[in-house]
Amino acid sequence: MRQQRAPLTRAEILAAASAAVERAGVDGLSLRRLAADLGSHPPVIYRHFTDKRALLDELAERILPARLPELTEPAEGPAEWLHRAGHVFRQALLAHRDGARIVAGAGLPRAPILAELTELALGVLTRAGVDLGAARDATHTVLTYTQGFVLEEQAEPQPAEVPDPGLLVRRFPLLAGALADRPDPDAGYDRGLRWILAGFDADAALRR
Repeated sequence: MRQQRAPLTRAEILAAASAAVERAGVDGLSLRRLAADLGSHPPVIYRHFTDKRALLDELAERILPARLPELTEPAEGPAEWLHRAGHVFRQALLAHRDGARIVAGAGLPRAPILAELTELALGVLTRAGVDLGAARDATHTVLTYTQGFVLEEQAEPQPAEVPDPGLLVRRFPLLAGALADRPDPDAGYDRGLRWILAGFDADAALRR
């Protein structure tokens, strides 16, 4: 007699889904294909996850936890902590293919770990004397800037979407020059983050 396979567990499905995303990206993930990879059938997956979005929401929960302990004991001022937090958040997203899409798609309501990061930031800033409204706005700005930056970094344009370089130079010479001379992503991200935090510092000075 053929030995009966043990029922798939939630952890097995998540591990297979994570591997599938790393292989083919979010767009390449389907519950039907995932079931086939696991030697099972879609209804087995649906017992654990109502749809693809629910599965991605749980994958979002796996992206940040390993990095949060780095931020729980601030040894610097609020702007410096936000600077470090932005970089930690970016590296956590970059560590997973389509990490920014997964986390942005989940958002606060369905990704408790993102809410945990936000709560941590609000606590660090308010304990340093920043009022809650300013802490909220600064945290939101840093997180959304970081997510947007990584979304562009992780985008994979199709060959047909890449414009003719000669046409770009002829029609938009300044833009072509700017793109040819732009910094590497790490430096570009850091520059934008520092501009944001300079505004945060200026606002804090006005409030004082």
